[in-house]
Amino acid sequence: MKRSVKACAAAMAAVMTFSSFAAVVSADTFEAPLELTSISAKEKKTAELKKGVYAVYGKSADGTLNKLTSYLLVYDEESAGTRDLELGIGLPIMYEQENGKIMFHFADVEDNSPAEFKADDYGNLIGFINYNGEKKEDVKLVPVTGVTVDNFETRVGAPIKKRKSKIFKKGVYTADDGIIKRYFVFKTNNSGIMINKGEEVGTAFTCKQNGSEIIFDFGGEGDVTPATFKFVDGKLYGTFQFADGDFTECMRFKRVKNADPNKF
Repeated sequence: MKRSVKACAAAMAAVMTFSSFAAVVSADTFEAPLELTSISAKEKKTAELKKGVYAVYGKSADGTLNKLTSYLLVYDEESAGTRDLELGIGLPIMYEQENGKIMFHFADVEDNSPAEFKADDYGNLIGFINYNGEKKEDVKLVPVTGVTVDNFETRVGAPIKKRKSKIFKKGVYTADDGIIKRYFVFKTNNSGIMINKGEEVGTAFTCKQNGSEIIFDFGGEGDVTPATFKFVDGKLYGTFQFADGDFTECMRFKRVKNADPNKF
């Protein structure tokens, strides 16, 4: 049976949704003192979408699922949407799920794209999506902390344009998701110490600033953590990809006035 032009267009759009958007960042192992909380064995068996924002990872050149391709916004138990960071647009999605199996309908109810997932120790969903039953691709969905479907456009949105000037300069910056979580103490424009709130000892870091994209090296072990930054109404937001894409965090950064990084 021939599919309608409408269905074909929806299928093509669905394939573009998760697989062909240009990656913003890719991540490597992160060994700074940031605790990743394991979920229980019972929760691990329950692989299901929940209301919130997920970073969508596809395969990188080495075959691992650490290439950030887009975002998935889950609004409720049956509707969601995608978001491409480069274009700032996406597709509406309807879906049904049961026991780790999900049927996605990208842009058109006639589009049936089955998917199956299993939850890992961090609550990430790892599996595949078979776009319109014709193109199967492995994906990993990682919940983004500090971001909701309501504040996504403000917290993440599109990355800021590249600029010659550096975002961070020598000084002390707080990082919060509503509550201050850690301090970034820049001793120079490209190095400093990250200190978790409530702790006395921090982790040294170096970084390479390239406009909206900054590569951090925490601990000096050569394991890098990429981050993408943007300004919204004069406020600076950064999205980090920790632990080989297993943990994505968005925080607001604010410079502490009159704070001396050499005495902090």
